[in-house]
Amino acid sequence: MHEVLCSGDVPGPRHSHCVTFWNGNVLLTGGLDIHHEPVLDVFRLDIGSRVWCRISISGTYYPRLVSSYSFIASIEGRGYSHTAHLLGDFLILVGGVNTYHPPPGVAFVNLKTSQSMEFALPSPDKTSLMMLHRHTSILLDDQQLVVLGGGGNCFSFGTHLNRTPVLLNISQCMKFLN
Repeated sequence: MHEVLCSGDVPGPRHSHCVTFWNGNVLLTGGLDIHHEPVLDVFRLDIGSRVWCRISISGTYYPRLVSSYSFIASIEGRGYSHTAHLLGDFLILVGGVNTYHPPPGVAFVNLKTSQSMEFALPSPDKTSLMMLHRHTSILLDDQQLVVLGGGGNCFSFGTHLNRTPVLLNISQCMKFLN
């Protein structure tokens, strides 16, 4: 194992972030810095040239969409403990922890245009709480994601760990984006 020297707009040290691979580039999203503060950015590392660059993501807020999903914000508020997937030229970010708006749902970032759109998940009833942080997720196909595990400790309600896998149907989101 050896360190790889990179140049450009190098992101600082972090943990609880997510990385994916797209068209010869490593995409780095969110995380916590060395002071355990959320970093709300997206970076791209060109593997061939070893050059980092920050990607400026923009999105729009809308109050409601179709079915049980709604837009909630751009990904600017997404911080850490999320998962990431690639579907064509879309980066899909699932859950996480933030400090700016309601809990993150499922965000789609068009990697060619740098536009993002986030969809809120349906509000669970109090007997079926689902916490989408510190989880794992798997993209099954272009219409479904499975979320496994997740949850954690909270000073106000104690420990909550998700008990069962959850299937998220993202087909309505994809229809809206195309």
